Amino acid sequence: MPALDDALVAAALGDLGADVVTHPWDDPTVDWAGVDRCIIRSTWDYTARPREFIAWAVGVAACTELWNPAPIVAWNAHKGYLLDLAARGVPVVPTRLLEQGTSVALGDLTATGEIVVKPAISVGAIDTHRVGPDAGPAFAQADLDRLLGAGDVLVQPFQASIATGGETAIVVLDGEVTHTWVKRPAPGDFRIHEQYGGTVTPVAPTPAQLAVADAALGAVAPITGAGPVRYARVDLVEVDGAPHLMELELIEPDLHLRTAPAALDRFARLLVRP
Repeated sequence: MPALDDALVAAALGDLGADVVTHPWDDPTVDWAGVDRCIIRSTWDYTARPREFIAWAVGVAACTELWNPAPIVAWNAHKGYLLDLAARGVPVVPTRLLEQGTSVALGDLTATGEIVVKPAISVGAIDTHRVGPDAGPAFAQADLDRLLGAGDVLVQPFQASIATGGETAIVVLDGEVTHTWVKRPAPGDFRIHEQYGGTVTPVAPTPAQLAVADAALGAVAPITGAGPVRYARVDLVEVDGAPHLMELELIEPDLHLRTAPAALDRFARLLVRP
């Protein structure tokens, strides 16, 4: 979570009489059993050590309450979860998973049009590439081979709707939709993240978007055997005029509480609820 949100959440919790401490997830000196509830927020380095991070989550969940629960964290850490959701009928952006170590011709992947290539374990659009004639800097076979040498890779058709309609983010806190915004990329880019020049505009979600969010979150417990989902950000894009899931963020999403005071208050009250 950005520092501003951390400070706002800590202040809101303090107003409710709670003591707030912040620890790096990989600090071996921390006594996780000594906290009443552990909330994962800005563990963005876990992508370099996913197995270690998942083992940490399991260990913490064994001695205190972890949000979100460890089985959900383990499942959501690898973007192959999109295939699980699609198999359950959730409208998902068409996704192909390339397994680590396989040999795939880049030309075969782009034969039907522009694509987006990204590591299956990643955050913040790091090593995410738009590949095609209008995609800017070249992405070559050697680049694909490098990614496949490091881990599994996702391939999705590039959605031109991102440049026009953006990507809609719906925040759900303990089952309640609290706020929604549209993330739009900077001119000439396809990444909607603010660090790449993306902009954020609050909007009201449509019934169709809410239906997809509900379907995605409703599939989590049957797939993982765990729940409930305490906080989530559901990222949607338009595919052929209908909302489809781009990502379901359940580990450390930016919830943009700094722009939603009512959601900030709800989040703080959820954290102190018995």
